[in-house]
Amino acid sequence: DGRATSDTDVSDQNDELSLYNNAIRQCMRMGRIEEAEALLMNMDQVGLKPDVLSYNLVMNSCAASGDSARAGQLLDSMLSQNISPNEVTYATICKVLAVNGDVARIQHFLRLLQQSNVEMNVYFYGALISACG
Repeated sequence: DGRATSDTDVSDQNDELSLYNNAIRQCMRMGRIEEAEALLMNMDQVGLKPDVLSYNLVMNSCAASGDSARAGQLLDSMLSQNISPNEVTYATICKVLAVNGDVARIQHFLRLLQQSNVEMNVYFYGALISACG
């Protein structure tokens, strides 16, 4: 509508995003993956753009339950919204792939990680070790 975004508008959006991320985190802690994912998808409907933390929280729930297909769909959704994965995203994806013994896909994500210049962290290395173990 041509209006400039004020600092107050940005602050309000950050507060709302923080509330959504905290709600997603609570759903995750209670094992309510579907509800966490519904909150993530609902953000668009209320005019909020999820951030990398929003996606990482839900992906972590998928990793905990070994649901690599759902984690992959979330990664695809994240990328389609031009949200850049970070080291936590890659480690989480590799964690769920390691649980399922999918070494080939872990190697694929290792190459993506190297191309993106995102630093590997201890969790990523742990996922690699778990997959090979």
